[in-house]
Amino acid sequence: ALAQETKDDTAHEMAVTARGLAKAAEILAGQFTLVATNVPYLGRGKQCEILQGYCGGIHPEAKSDLATCFVERCLQFCTQSGSAALVSPQNWWFSPGYHAFRYTLLSRDEICFLVTLGEEAWQSFGDRGPVASLVVATRKVPTRSERIAALDALPLKTIEQKVRELEFGGVILLFQHDLIANPDSRLAFDKVNSQNLLSKVCESWQGLVTADNPRFMFCFWEAWGNGWVP
Repeated sequence: ALAQETKDDTAHEMAVTARGLAKAAEILAGQFTLVATNVPYLGRGKQCEILQGYCGGIHPEAKSDLATCFVERCLQFCTQSGSAALVSPQNWWFSPGYHAFRYTLLSRDEICFLVTLGEEAWQSFGDRGPVASLVVATRKVPTRSERIAALDALPLKTIEQKVRELEFGGVILLFQHDLIANPDSRLAFDKVNSQNLLSKVCESWQGLVTADNPRFMFCFWEAWGNGWVP
């Protein structure tokens, strides 16, 4: 295509495409000091079969969302001690389906920054968009004394307030090892006490249910003999 590009318009278009593909292949095969992006979001249920198969085979721990596959892939783009600065959905910080992904990430890579951004962090979505977060990680095995700088901009309601919080807000310092020790290795922190886990002050006797079930629902033995056949 490149050799024939001067002969006609079609060949020229093919040459442009060929150059783009060659450049993309060069980038995808490279290693970088810094990768910075807002990753694409697409839950597994909305992916086509080809994408599901690829994500499941190449990123088994991150496959639940294209976003987490990209978080993993962007870190793979980095050279040793290179960093990735990524805006992504926040749900993988705590959802049970990402437990293995979180544990691997916290064990394998050094987390530099964790920032909660919330729904109002998107100019392109108007007032609200996906609940977002910012993570900066370095491709380097963390030590037990590794500390993470965290900011909580989620409660703030405007982009301007969030920007100001990122520039001047109070930083919460966390030990990365403590996050691994959290239940399901959740990325959890707050401004008052980074170790203020609900499990330390209470325990749950039941999950999410209709609280008045005992008043309005029969158990099978209550209805036995009234139309039930063993």
